[in-house]
Amino acid sequence: MKGLLLFVVGVCVGAVMTQSGVAQDSRPRGLNHVGIAVKNYDETIAFYKSALGLREAYSLKTADGGPLLTYLQISRETFLEVQPGTANLPAGLTHFAVVYGDLKA
Repeated sequence: MKGLLLFVVGVCVGAVMTQSGVAQDSRPRGLNHVGIAVKNYDETIAFYKSALGLREAYSLKTADGGPLLTYLQISRETFLEVQPGTANLPAGLTHFAVVYGDLKA
């Protein structure tokens, strides 16, 4: 269920961040975000903010107030999605989202 929620959130963010003026063809237009799960969530967020200068775009919390995910902005339209690793979500690359002008094409 959690994986489905994260997938839906990723799709929604990708849809919102996609420019409406992109040419309508089947070529990929760019990378919207990369998702990673990490062993030490707080340490990872601090590293990307301080060492690389990324800023937090937004964060989502679990029902008990713990971290669910954080989007760090790399460029105007590219993000790093960081999630805490769990038994069901081991540390590593979880997904990436590519922007297309017209996916049906």
